[in-house]
Amino acid sequence: NNPELQNFGTDPSVYTLSNARSGVLVESQKTNAKLNSVFGLLSLDYDNKVYLDLTYRNDWASTLVNPLTGKANSSFSYGYPSASTSVLISDISRCQKAFSF
Repeated sequence: NNPELQNFGTDPSVYTLSNARSGVLVESQKTNAKLNSVFGLLSLDYDNKVYLDLTYRNDWASTLVNPLTGKANSSFSYGYPSASTSVLISDISRCQKAFSF
């Protein structure tokens, strides 16, 4: 049995705020959250046949705390690098008839 409940039982309605023996404590606070980001894209091609795309995004969130410096000096960030490549096989293959759009 739970001493914090007025009525006991196994019914789900027993576990409600209205069945609490003591009052419900409510605390209100106003918080501000801030997110700054930077994004970069670099696209390269070789002879209009081979392509390389590189991207990088970095986010700085005010809600994150650096575990080493603490809340006062936090500038915690996280980055997302990506790379992709594509090749037009139909343009570089010796068997151009086998690969076509």
